[in-house]
Amino acid sequence: MGQGRFLELWARGRWEYAVRTEGRGARGAIAVIATTDAPELVLVEQWRASYNRTTIELPAGLVGDDSATAEEPLLDAAQRELEEETGFRARNWRLLCSAASSPAWRANRFRCSGRRI
Repeated sequence: MGQGRFLELWARGRWEYAVRTEGRGARGAIAVIATTDAPELVLVEQWRASYNRTTIELPAGLVGDDSATAEEPLLDAAQRELEEETGFRARNWRLLCSAASSPAWRANRFRCSGRRI
């Protein structure tokens, strides 16, 4: 149906959905649920073009989306995203869930990891 820099639009029957383009082979996404000793939830504020405004979100990102991280384990991706987006490092980690992020329009899964910082 169409292709952009990062997404391809596909149709199957009467349904339309998006997949990552070749060469941007992310294996999914990771979201981190982190709390401080206070305890406070760690969130990030980021500009999102799709909303044309900033949003408040969990630290999150793609897993294995470039050549440097192509074989990156999920835990490594979670640790990387938390530090990149917040500057925090967590002491302990565990996988909390694995789910489809937007199954109605996108063939992608995300995993939630979290622990106290």
